[in-house]
Amino acid sequence: MNQKRLLRSVSFSGTGLHTGSGVTVRLDPVASGGIRFHRSDLEGAPEVTASVESVADTNRGTTLRSPDGVEVRTVEHLLSALSASGIEHCRVDIDGPELPALDGSALPYIESIAQVSAPAKTSTQKILSIVEPIAFTCPASGARYHAEPSDRFDLAVTLTFKHLASIPSISVLITDVHSSYSSQVGPARTFCFSSEIPQLREAGLIRGGSIDNAVVLYDGVTEVEELRQIQGDSQRLVPPVPGEAVAGTPLRFADEPARHKGLDFVGDLSLLGLQLRGSFSISKPGHTGNIAFARHLLGLLRDGDPAITVLSPRTRTTGTMDINQIRDVIPHRYPFLLVDRILEIDQEEGKIVGLKNVTANEPFFQGHFPDFPIMPGVLIVEAMAQTGGLLLKGELGDDDSKLAVFMGIREAKFRRPVVPGDSMRLELELTGKKFNTYSMNGKAVVDGKAVAQAEITVAVIDKGGESAQ
Repeated sequence: MNQKRLLRSVSFSGTGLHTGSGVTVRLDPVASGGIRFHRSDLEGAPEVTASVESVADTNRGTTLRSPDGVEVRTVEHLLSALSASGIEHCRVDIDGPELPALDGSALPYIESIAQVSAPAKTSTQKILSIVEPIAFTCPASGARYHAEPSDRFDLAVTLTFKHLASIPSISVLITDVHSSYSSQVGPARTFCFSSEIPQLREAGLIRGGSIDNAVVLYDGVTEVEELRQIQGDSQRLVPPVPGEAVAGTPLRFADEPARHKGLDFVGDLSLLGLQLRGSFSISKPGHTGNIAFARHLLGLLRDGDPAITVLSPRTRTTGTMDINQIRDVIPHRYPFLLVDRILEIDQEEGKIVGLKNVTANEPFFQGHFPDFPIMPGVLIVEAMAQTGGLLLKGELGDDDSKLAVFMGIREAKFRRPVVPGDSMRLELELTGKKFNTYSMNGKAVVDGKAVAQAEITVAVIDKGGESAQ
């Protein structure tokens, strides 16, 4: 998974699931230090570190506590989103004791983080790699965990409901969690059974819970009127059918509860401060079991157990692309394919260098100053945009359903003419991202001298969707 960095701050506001208190949380970019929470509502904004050692409670959520007793509750959804987004370092300012529930999933975090992040220049996060099979059962909860070696992060989740004859179990297999998280894991919402509501309320929990931030599975125990207590301002209530109906909006996935447990697992295990690499199977998981499993893995590492190892950050690699590889990524063809070769592509740094060999046979020379052939400036900028599009090949995927299109240009300057025989070096660097649009600084160089420069924007769109100029 490519690490990313926040380009600017982003805020979220809502109600805490358990406290019922209004809260605002702001994510700020930092260069180092991992994930650190700061209680801005307290004097001096005391810090709480996101680590396994800081976990103080796992009852219906993960609570972190500093050595001075400062707490931050229900951190798992945000941590899951940050981990899945590749954000290694972040300051989290929060003006209350609990993270907002939002819609009960990690989707609002994922979507907003994607708009304010870009590939990290460097990564210091190490990788926890499973070398030999590992099995663990949590003594407190009975949750079972099994891990096998793999070159990626796969996750299988199984939930068992002995009191529901109609749905005794739910399971899901999520292949390559890092690449599929935003569509297959992040949208899954937190859930509970209707029979649990009275006890949870008596315990002082779910004060901010409603069918707008949680899924309530009716299990034939609680009366309909008790379900209406958690409606909030919503008028939606699906008529209860034991084991089948849901209070609130329809399920986003048939196996949404299992997917949400996977979401929690990603968030809780991110407290290790390590990327996961392995195939994990988890049965009846919860926060108590997840944290116990994380502590078990740390114990194996401390003991030097050969079943598990920590790898250094992936060495940043730079690659090249020949003309055939270029054609596999972008749809341009003669006479409008203006990049002959990629000399260097570094997606972690957000940089790419292309090459355009300018020959006397270029078709545009027939009409553009034919007696004194000069490459048109607009085509130099187009060559930059094509090169920038190739930098986004990771966003384009392999299914040929997406397209990188030139969307904008600013501050274009042309320094000297480009003529037949020149080898034009095209240098692009990613500077920002907003929604699906990427900003880049571009420069064209011949014989070590700048011939043109511009700020350009390139968008990744779905083929058959919106059109672009």
